[in-house]
Amino acid sequence: MRKMQGRARFHWIQFALWLFAFLLVPLGLESVTPAHAATGVPGGQLFTSSGTGCQVTVSFLGAEAVFNDRLFLSATVPASGGTPTGTLLFNHGAPTGPTTISVPPSSELIFAISVDDPRNGPGIDATWYMGPGSRNADGQAHAIVTDNGDGTFTVAFEDIAIPSQFTDFNDLMFLFRGTCLTSGQGRMTGGGSVFTAAGVRVTHGFEIHCNPAQSPNNIEVNWGKGQNFHLTTLTSAQCLDDPSIQARPPSAGFDTFIGSGTGTLNGTPGARIQFTFTDAGEPGTKDSATIKIIDAGGNVVLQVSGQLDKGNQQAHNN
Repeated sequence: MRKMQGRARFHWIQFALWLFAFLLVPLGLESVTPAHAATGVPGGQLFTSSGTGCQVTVSFLGAEAVFNDRLFLSATVPASGGTPTGTLLFNHGAPTGPTTISVPPSSELIFAISVDDPRNGPGIDATWYMGPGSRNADGQAHAIVTDNGDGTFTVAFEDIAIPSQFTDFNDLMFLFRGTCLTSGQGRMTGGGSVFTAAGVRVTHGFEIHCNPAQSPNNIEVNWGKGQNFHLTTLTSAQCLDDPSIQARPPSAGFDTFIGSGTGTLNGTPGARIQFTFTDAGEPGTKDSATIKIIDAGGNVVLQVSGQLDKGNQQAHNN
């Protein structure tokens, strides 16, 4: 019932805003449009840039939840999607003011909510994690991340299994602020050649997204006498801004893509890849690639790192 009342209020607010905008036109008045068009990303992620770490302030924006939800900064994502092990930041049953936490550099901040339905007695009834839906028991993304364009990010959670008639992503809403925060938005494209210590040329080409839930995500690596790796699933992604890299022209807010995935090695499934690609600006001669490929048996079949001999890698903000 509370969700339905919240939805009705939202529709009335939408109508009032539409009517106000409609009346502005005949009066010859201009409406104000934000300089940054914020778009929420279901399954979005938050990362910290490289450096010495920073402070992140978490502020409660609102809730439509009937349940007693708690927000955690989780140290890990349990394989079963169980209760997070980490720092409790907010208790819906006993709300507090903004909380500032110290976070490590070059890492993902995995926020999660635990859900307690009082009708079932005390205890945790469900846990939902930010990021890809694969982290959750229902296989769905349970948080929408919005880059507000001013160094802050709004994160809105859904606390009921999806799909549901109550899916509205307004059960818990928070504002995250920190100079080191970056979002999982953006992508990197390109490729080129690097050489192994033995002088073997390794060529690669790719298009990959900072949010693995967005597609396409493709990587092809070729080396030696017909050796080939083909990415089938991007399993992790971090888009970071390395202060030691000064891209010219200016980058897309990040210049380093660190990721991993699974795929096929010479057509055989079960292989894995770990990689780091950088964009050091045009014309690409200072871009670098680090690639490690592991076969289905756990054997490292390729390990290479260096600046591109030929090619170009470019970060994009969309």
